[in-house]
Amino acid sequence: MKKITLLFCALLVSAVGFAQTFPGAGGTVPDASCPTTTNFDAAVTGVGTLTSGTLELREINIDISHTWDSDLEVTLQAPDGTTTLLLFDGVGSGGDDFTGTVISDDGGDFTAGSPPFTGDFAAQGGSLATTFDGLSADGIWSLLACDSAGGDEGTINSWSLTFGAPPSCPAPTALTASGFTASSADIGWTDSASSWEYVVQNSGTGEPDGAGTPTSMNPITVTGLSTGVAYEFYVRSNCSGDLSPWAGPFAFSLPPANDECVNATPLICGTPLTGQTTSGANGGSGTSCVGSIGNDVWYQLTGADEDVEITINASVEEAQVGIYESTDGSCGGFTLGTCIASGGSSENPVVVTFAANAGTEYFLRVGNWINGDPGVTFDISAVCTAFPTCTPPNTLTATSITETSADLGWTEGGTATTWEYVVQAPGSGEPAGAGTSTTLNPVNVTGLTGDTPYEFYVRADCSGDLSPWVGPFEFATPYVPVPANCTTGIFLDSGGNGGDYSTSENITTTICPDSAGDAVTVDFSFFSAENNGTGCWDGLTIHDGPDATAPTIDPPGGGTIWCWDRDDVPASGSGDLQGMAITSQSASGCLTFVFTSDGSVVREGWAASISCNPLSLDDNDFEGFKYFPNPTTGNLSLRAQDNIQAVSVYNMIGQEVLRATPNTLTDELDMSGLNTGAYFLKVRINDAEQNFRIIKE
Repeated sequence: MKKITLLFCALLVSAVGFAQTFPGAGGTVPDASCPTTTNFDAAVTGVGTLTSGTLELREINIDISHTWDSDLEVTLQAPDGTTTLLLFDGVGSGGDDFTGTVISDDGGDFTAGSPPFTGDFAAQGGSLATTFDGLSADGIWSLLACDSAGGDEGTINSWSLTFGAPPSCPAPTALTASGFTASSADIGWTDSASSWEYVVQNSGTGEPDGAGTPTSMNPITVTGLSTGVAYEFYVRSNCSGDLSPWAGPFAFSLPPANDECVNATPLICGTPLTGQTTSGANGGSGTSCVGSIGNDVWYQLTGADEDVEITINASVEEAQVGIYESTDGSCGGFTLGTCIASGGSSENPVVVTFAANAGTEYFLRVGNWINGDPGVTFDISAVCTAFPTCTPPNTLTATSITETSADLGWTEGGTATTWEYVVQAPGSGEPAGAGTSTTLNPVNVTGLTGDTPYEFYVRADCSGDLSPWVGPFEFATPYVPVPANCTTGIFLDSGGNGGDYSTSENITTTICPDSAGDAVTVDFSFFSAENNGTGCWDGLTIHDGPDATAPTIDPPGGGTIWCWDRDDVPASGSGDLQGMAITSQSASGCLTFVFTSDGSVVREGWAASISCNPLSLDDNDFEGFKYFPNPTTGNLSLRAQDNIQAVSVYNMIGQEVLRATPNTLTDELDMSGLNTGAYFLKVRINDAEQNFRIIKE
């Protein structure tokens, strides 16, 4: 009977007291492949039926290369189709790889670990022993993997399954860390044992090689820690000398001392704080004045009637800051998300300014953009400038504007009753000297020029203590149309010098000489009208005569309308009048301009001067000077009683097309190469000049 019993025990030990490992196939996990998975298979034989507590799937070893761990979703499928989630989208954030990763019921929480997740971790779908209890292990097991986002792909380098009996001394489970102070934490676990060993170490160190610190307390307070340091701990059971596998790692960090508003760190003007961090801060993601803020820390500044500039220079461009003004001096005196100033989204450094009134408490909330992972290391400083003792005015205005005057006003910022103001050309900058003193607000300013832009500055005079200048505030006097004639000498578009012409205009302007026998000359100093390529949306038609039925003086680009769009790069149009002088050749001496514009875009228009001078049109009106034939088809003969010093021929837009210096009594001008039309003939004899009108046929 003893032999039979011993044989049975030996068989039982041989059935469950071993561990068998089966490798699986590797390969590529395609980018952005979820929900479609790629299967990586492992063939298992000779294991038999799994029984919780006797024969279990003990661990899955995985080694994966991937440049964004949180993209991966990995599931284990048994031969009968039963599955459990090993790791899911979101683990590891943007870290790389899973190296030496063991998934077992003795492992720690994946979400508490960090890439490359070296060590033991629990399957996220639950207990392996429980999930596969009662199933046959023999057959094809599959690792089902997919990638949930574009931009990164991975490779299953290797993986394996290990089956065997559970340890005689089970490892603790459900590891925790809580009760944080500036130098300690309470670590705990779930276990039926009464004695353990634990190791607290820097995060990423890996499973301990030697013994840990023995304890019979659960939880236990661990001291001598530091804020801003990432830690992990392992623990194992001691079953009367029989040690369980290590359970862990469980990652944690002590939150910064100013993790909560009530523990805000004092921030003093002119005293920078360096090496600050949000690493380990509690609170998760929450509402901020910029967006969603991650784990945050707090600072407190006491107002002293100063303008405050906060600068946060962070390790990454993800720092956020919100400034809160407390109504009662405490953290209960404001509501999150109701900042008086805020900043930070993708810039670095972040600079925020606000006015801090004396005796008021201000709380500064600094966190990481979106989710606080990873933490931000930063320097923070406050530069404070005392409020001006003489408060500057604000809300400048200019009203009742006429051609020569305007009422300038402002809102007094303090109690001043005297001010200084300066009216000047736009862009002159802040005044360097004193302004005009006044006790009036608003004050009527006279002596302005019509159709002219201005700017003004103002400052308060507090019994000789002057506030900073405020401004500039720009305004413009209106354009009062001036008749275009030889007396005014001005020809402008409807917007005047300072404005644009209007849409849908159709304006005819006729300019005639004041004296019979004179001719009008219009000299353009500026011209810009909207073009349509080499055609015109807006433009001037020029008639050589007293009305719009007279012949037109046409642009070189074709058609009858002149336009040149200086807003184009390069400028273009049918013809540019800027710098040109147009002189009437009509017997009336008049020029008629017709301006038309379409219903949309406008330009600056034009500015021109007007002059009226005599112009001879007779064939022999220069004391015996003769020119013939007129009209001519070829040569133009010139005869004079004194030497002809110089001769020039100009077209109707003022361009010189022929020149000669004969210094003889006669000359022949070859006009055969000129286009048909009207021309000016300018002749100089005895240093006297006369203009004549000739026709080329």
